[in-house]
Amino acid sequence: MNTVYFRVDASAEMGEGHLRRCITIAKSLTFNINIVFLCASLTSASKTLLVNNSLCTIELETDEYSQTKQVIKLIEACVIPPILIIDHYRISKNWEYQIRETTSASLVVIDDLADRPHYCDLLIDSNYFRKPKDYHLLVNRECEVLCGISYLIFSQNVLQSESNLLNEKIVKIKNSTHLFFGATDPHKSTATIALHLAKAHKQKIYVALTKSTSQLNCQQQQLSNHNDIITNTDESTFSDIMSLCEFAIGAPGISLWERLLLGCKTACFATSENQVAILKNLHEEKICYYLGPIWKMNTQEIERAVQQFYTHGAHLLTFDNFKNKLNGQGCKLIIDKLMSFFPQLQTLSLEKTSLIPYTSEHIKKTVTWLSLPQLRSTFGFSKDISIQSHTDWLHQQHNFYLWAIFNANQYVGNLSIRITPEQQMGYLEIYLGENNSKGQGVGKNSMAMIIEWAFNTMQLKRIELITIEGNSVAEKLYLNSGFVLAKIKRRSQLIDGNYVNHHRWILVNK
Repeated sequence: MNTVYFRVDASAEMGEGHLRRCITIAKSLTFNINIVFLCASLTSASKTLLVNNSLCTIELETDEYSQTKQVIKLIEACVIPPILIIDHYRISKNWEYQIRETTSASLVVIDDLADRPHYCDLLIDSNYFRKPKDYHLLVNRECEVLCGISYLIFSQNVLQSESNLLNEKIVKIKNSTHLFFGATDPHKSTATIALHLAKAHKQKIYVALTKSTSQLNCQQQQLSNHNDIITNTDESTFSDIMSLCEFAIGAPGISLWERLLLGCKTACFATSENQVAILKNLHEEKICYYLGPIWKMNTQEIERAVQQFYTHGAHLLTFDNFKNKLNGQGCKLIIDKLMSFFPQLQTLSLEKTSLIPYTSEHIKKTVTWLSLPQLRSTFGFSKDISIQSHTDWLHQQHNFYLWAIFNANQYVGNLSIRITPEQQMGYLEIYLGENNSKGQGVGKNSMAMIIEWAFNTMQLKRIELITIEGNSVAEKLYLNSGFVLAKIKRRSQLIDGNYVNHHRWILVNK
């Protein structure tokens, strides 16, 4: 099985930003990949975040020597060389060198600072002003460096909110401000600034809080009796609410770029020293208004900075030209690059037919198809299938490869092959959910591509599949693809009160 490891931590001190962008990447990966998070430090809230996203976590030792041995052992257990993605300010060249030189793993580093050396195959830095030359003396010669905001990692929720905004399904609310100081709010700023905004600037305030927010209960209590302040802890709705707001104030990080993508006039406080330079540069470019380093400011200085933003700073912001560069495709570009490390997971194409590795984007349509009486009968489904049950089932599969079938850019069906490595055998299933795709050679092309993949890329010795007796259309396709009928298993399955026979077909790699 193809495996991607994420080496990332989260704590009150470092926040959850690194973890959250890794989760966004993980959720965008194909289901043909086994995803494992390697963590030495996690808050209780971040553990819950990983569990809620059905992501596997392995706890690492805290000392570097033991941790290195542990990671090397995990990598060596992988039959197919894995990818190790490192998103961590405290990890640099020495640790990376030991992993890369002693294992077959491909190393990918996500960085923001360009302040330490790395030893890896790919480095990604999505800072606005970052250039590949900034890493010229910091990475090994063969490392590929991807820089700039075209690689910003936006979640699907944010991209959907942007789409709704562009299609005018969302209308901005005048004199409204979205307030968010990141997942942890390290300086406990949210309630203080929200109360000031509601009182001094007559704004409708939408406050975003997470389970990791510092002094969460206390801050919620402070805000509970104000009609102009609406608090929200449902993270799935953060971007929708943000897109409604005219203004946004908070901490930088990915939230800054989300505000800009969703058309908010944005002001930011720096919450750590390494954020100051980028915020000053964005201020000069009139992209974002810089309010100051919040940990050094007293109440009067904070209120004065906010006053300046509303009275004249917001009117100076002009980022229309900049927004053209903010295309929201960063995660897709990164995923495409990661897939180059797994040649067996490349998109397959023949004429107008394509087999695209299956992701979460395909689940809703699949569940609709699997609710059709014809397909339920073909596969013998007795239980209802929901988005959640199908997602849970996908996460439980191993040595299982699944593709979405496209015909002339239309998603029309799915194809899967379950591999038994010790027998070098694959069990194949294919179905078309869209009737208008039948009779156009989609099945024929799909079979040709998957047979080529199975025998030449995966070096399998045989492929097997099963049909229900009487499915003449499917059997004709398999016969034409070279399969032979190997066995008839009588009264094999009960469907709609009747027992049916199974036909077992085999194709041998010659």
